[in-house]
Amino acid sequence: MSNSEKHLRRVLDSLFAFVGVMQPDGTLIEANRAPLDAAGIQAQDVLGRPFWDTFWWNYSTDIKDWLRNAINRVAQGQVVREDVTVRIVGDTRMTLDFMMVPMRNEQEVITHLIASAIDISDRLADQHRIEAALRERTVLLQEVHHRVKNNLQIIASLLRLQSRTAVPEVQQALQDSQNRVVAMSLTHQLLYERNDYSSLELGPYLKRLLGSLRDAHGDLLRRVQMRADVPDSGISIDLQQAVPVALVVNELLTNALKHGFPSGRAGEVVVSAREDAGQITITVSDTGVGLPDGASQGTISSLGFSLIGLLTEQLQATIHWPPAGAPGATFTLQLPLRAPLR
Repeated sequence: MSNSEKHLRRVLDSLFAFVGVMQPDGTLIEANRAPLDAAGIQAQDVLGRPFWDTFWWNYSTDIKDWLRNAINRVAQGQVVREDVTVRIVGDTRMTLDFMMVPMRNEQEVITHLIASAIDISDRLADQHRIEAALRERTVLLQEVHHRVKNNLQIIASLLRLQSRTAVPEVQQALQDSQNRVVAMSLTHQLLYERNDYSSLELGPYLKRLLGSLRDAHGDLLRRVQMRADVPDSGISIDLQQAVPVALVVNELLTNALKHGFPSGRAGEVVVSAREDAGQITITVSDTGVGLPDGASQGTISSLGFSLIGLLTEQLQATIHWPPAGAPGATFTLQLPLRAPLR
């Protein structure tokens, strides 16, 4: 053995990685120290044998067949890379990131096949632990949202029961509070149902919100139609934005139903949403009587509109009001995508 060959042998034997050299037919002709030590065998136990029939692989017919097929592919010029399980000392198993490539001479003829691998057993074990922790976290989050949803529904039911014995003015205030609680509850319900705790799909939420308002305003909705012009998927808001957005939209819809259609007036309320240029635009419009003369964002002091202002600021959003004195009303909320809440 020449000095250069001895030097190459020392380099290969010092490698942590597993390295093997085969003839194009798959006969193993070289193996460095690492795979031999891992298996507790000597070079003469494996050299000169088909690679798939060596100690590392011959514990399984399936893995032998896979390796034989892989060798044929590499001998035809392909590169193979796969996570595989091999046998090591004590008849135990090790998972490898395994790669096999063709080696060509100056005439581009494939003369040898080079196999290399690194042990990824610890990495996979860490990955499995992380995945188990993530599954546990998901279950906990699911339980939290489920319990919050249930608690909010209990609060809404208590408000409904309380309103039955209240005077009309208090009944309306309790009904408004109940609608707000339900609007928040629906966000947790959808997150729980979809098992996605990073964002809320806006389309399904708005449609579900309209359904809850229909239940609360059954008599009115015999003459006022409500619909949502939103896709079922593709527009989502960050989890931190979900409840503030829900409350703003609930207030706008409730305001349209309460004040837009007096004296038996018929019409329509539409909520729509779209995503464009880095922001989400939510529009609530109605064909009712519109805002009274002189009404503006600073002159209406109801709790609902005060909430809209506070929540819009919290969302770092903008809201455009309709002109006063004109028929119909359109409120437009423009929401930056995933802006941090204030």
